[in-house]
Amino acid sequence: MPIVFSMPNRNILLSNHKVAQVLNANNVREATRITHLSEFVSAIIDWFRGGTHKKEIIALFHALQESQHGATEMSDQRRLEKFTQL
Repeated sequence: MPIVFSMPNRNILLSNHKVAQVLNANNVREATRITHLSEFVSAIIDWFRGGTHKKEIIALFHALQESQHGATEMSDQRRLEKFTQL
């Protein structure tokens, strides 16, 4: 079942698998990795539309990470707390 995230001036629709991938990612590359054929097709369509979907996934990843002082990793408990705040 897809999940819609609403952020200021943004809405993003992600599958459960993609949400779990972003939550478990330690860096942007892991968060945006293409793991299914449907994601590959969506990435091609997104590329023609200017890459907005990928930018939204990156923004979601950064919203879940502590970006202060260059910290790019956080504990699973802290990541879950930030996710539930969204």
